[in-house]
Amino acid sequence: MREKKDERINQIINAAVKVLAVKGYDNATIADISDAAGVSRGLPHYYFKDKEDLAVKALEFSTSEMIRTSVSRLRGESVEELVEEIIKIHKENMQEHPAFYAFLFEMWSAGRLSKKIGNMFRQTQDEVVATFIKKLEASLKIASQLTPEQIEALSRLIIALTDGTAFQLIIRPEKQSYEDALWQLFRIMLLAVFNTNTIRKNK
Repeated sequence: MREKKDERINQIINAAVKVLAVKGYDNATIADISDAAGVSRGLPHYYFKDKEDLAVKALEFSTSEMIRTSVSRLRGESVEELVEEIIKIHKENMQEHPAFYAFLFEMWSAGRLSKKIGNMFRQTQDEVVATFIKKLEASLKIASQLTPEQIEALSRLIIALTDGTAFQLIIRPEKQSYEDALWQLFRIMLLAVFNTNTIRKNK
């Protein structure tokens, strides 16, 4: 019985991510999400207080899943290995979960007006950063040469680069011709970001 309930909730949440990504928070309705999930239109109201509550839960769940399937997989003893792993995982995420990034940007926008969504957005972003910090500390020997503030700043900048790259590919999906050049520059920027000599000189 519990498994059936969890399955229905996950079904609704996954549908919410896709619908909100396409229609936007203001235009999407509970009915739209119900139809996309293939459940009765009254069922989401049984599990969620309203659309805002559903959006908050969808943001929390989808971010946790992305952490579990991406950031937590990061490995690499050298800077070069870690950069290649970041790019590989980021490409996979964009191919397998394209709706997530559109949903994420929509939640950022909605969070400026909704305190609940805004709080959850900040909380989930902090969770991503915290996981990234642990991975950097565990994977890179150079992390021991940086202060906690520098490691956090490094983590946030890398996340900004990955999310920003996703945003550019989302708004101009027809421009496939520049994608290879974009990833090449992305690699160069990440390697520059990991330049600890520069970081230490400017601390």
